[in-house]
Amino acid sequence: MKKKLSIGYGIGLMLISFLQVFAADSGDEKMAVYFPYNYREQHNQNNWVYRDHTAQGEDHKLQLLGFGLKYFPNGKLFFDLSKKSLIAIPIIGENTHIPYALTQNAMIGGLDSYTITANFIRNLSNLFKAYAGLGISLNNIEFNPSGRDTGGVPLDVQIFTGLIRIGMEYKITQRCAFTFSLGYEQSKNIEYTYVTTSVFKYTYKSPFFIEPAIMLYF
Repeated sequence: MKKKLSIGYGIGLMLISFLQVFAADSGDEKMAVYFPYNYREQHNQNNWVYRDHTAQGEDHKLQLLGFGLKYFPNGKLFFDLSKKSLIAIPIIGENTHIPYALTQNAMIGGLDSYTITANFIRNLSNLFKAYAGLGISLNNIEFNPSGRDTGGVPLDVQIFTGLIRIGMEYKITQRCAFTFSLGYEQSKNIEYTYVTTSVFKYTYKSPFFIEPAIMLYF
């Protein structure tokens, strides 16, 4: 699985290199690295029954930190490749064993998100820029339906999602800027059967996400 993600990330870097070669040279060509914090509230309202268990989903928060690379072929367009990882393990629901009246928390044990976007820029002033873009994400999620300390089976799921976003950039210095993005990522309904008869459901759904970041030009 890690090999597949490495290949996908390598393809993204190759794509940016390709665009760098073939983009029109306007004298504004540059690159930047940035370090984003991504926050969203997930609405996971699933309730289901399997064998002698009942389960229900709960609303929760996802918080991710990461790094990214932006390539600006000119002053009107940039391409963005990033990786973000979960920094706090959220409780996403409950799993109850009816005969023993035993309730355990379901969690997301890990989330790595790989995103590539294309964005249009509009200069508002010497210090402010606005941008809007769209892209695609590969999300590698580890679910723990029965918690992390009970020896339950972790579920590794990969999903592709589309996203759109708008944002602002504020130039702090010539080589340092602060950015703030507001976006929407496509929702996905996940249903997974494991250990033959056990069922797990999850709704990957958020009305929007926010993503502040510090960016360094080079």
